[in-house]
Amino acid sequence: MPIPRIMPTLMAGLALASCSTTPAVDFAIMPAWTTEMKGLEHFSLGSGMQLYVQNSPIVDGDDIRQATAAVDQMNAPAVLIDLEPAAAGRMGRFTAGHVSEPLAVFVDGELFSAPVVQSALGNTFLITGFASADAARNFTTLCNEAAARRGD
Repeated sequence: MPIPRIMPTLMAGLALASCSTTPAVDFAIMPAWTTEMKGLEHFSLGSGMQLYVQNSPIVDGDDIRQATAAVDQMNAPAVLIDLEPAAAGRMGRFTAGHVSEPLAVFVDGELFSAPVVQSALGNTFLITGFASADAARNFTTLCNEAAARRGD
């Protein structure tokens, strides 16, 4: 299975096995590295990659303005995420300095994917690699429910 990549796209759908737990959040993108560092949470991915995750999100469900079901360039299921301006700034600053490193995407407190940053992300990006159109729609619903709870 190819390693997921991020351009203005986040690829999802790796088989993962967690070595510990993460606080339950609806959606969060957290800083991650492939090098072990003190204070980071360890995850083993089904691909064999070892991931070390900082337990504070760059963005979370409260930062999503809207999620829209979409398709990628290969006509595969995807979700377009639109972030609030402050969150887009955080995402852009972090990803600009984190090219070629992974991010950790959590859904309902579980590691969902670990895409690799290809370039700085901004207010919109596409999450791809869903197993089915239903999975992408379910993810879209989850994201929009988080935005609705915030009061958008």
